[in-house]
Amino acid sequence: TARFRPRPAPGAGDRLRTVAGFAALLAGALFGVARKAPTRRRRAMADGLMHDATAATLRTLDVTVRVTGAEHARAPRPAVFLFNHQSQFDVIIVPYVLGGGVTAIAKKELTRNPVFGPLMRFVGVTFIDRADSASARAALEPVVSTLRDGLSVAVAPEGTRSYTPGPGPFKKGAFHIARQAGVPVIPVVIRNAGEIAWRDSPFARPGVVDVAVLPPIDVSAWDPAELDDRVEEVRRLYEDTLLDWPAS
Repeated sequence: TARFRPRPAPGAGDRLRTVAGFAALLAGALFGVARKAPTRRRRAMADGLMHDATAATLRTLDVTVRVTGAEHARAPRPAVFLFNHQSQFDVIIVPYVLGGGVTAIAKKELTRNPVFGPLMRFVGVTFIDRADSASARAALEPVVSTLRDGLSVAVAPEGTRSYTPGPGPFKKGAFHIARQAGVPVIPVVIRNAGEIAWRDSPFARPGVVDVAVLPPIDVSAWDPAELDDRVEEVRRLYEDTLLDWPAS
């Protein structure tokens, strides 16, 4: 008989470590911008921010990220990177894995976050209002130009954090963007992020997060009439990968 234990509440050490992690995030962000400021290029400063902020945060939280398929995170570029979404700390894990040359699409509510909001605006994140589908579609139009200009985009196709370790239904917006821009989609499968910090928890525990970056998928020839089925095939890739994790 299987026995399940409830996840214990965060302890004092977890809370202190998380506070230290946010301090490291801000310090790393400032250092990364300052390090690249002599270039006078905003994109270089944004890349420096993401690299130094995410590395400092993970190191302070004592979180190790193990990556399989890292070569797909570097090429082809530009691309639409799709990640399954469990934890608030995915916004640390994903840019850490993908490196520079990437921005994102995020929900409008994050603009009110005192830590993530300003940092995400600096790196050029596109914020969408999920409650207003017409507004969301209009906000996504410039993302096609972003991709055509050579900058990759990361997006959670579920649209919100999952309640379970498995992926929820995928929305089609990211696939439409990739088709219009003529770039591939690249699945980024995250395992164990919920063990670090579950769905709505602001506190993080130390541990290991596994990330598998799968080979790129060419969506240019997809028939729009078959889009629902093709998107579901991609979603099942996440399920299959989580059930049978690829060897390093």
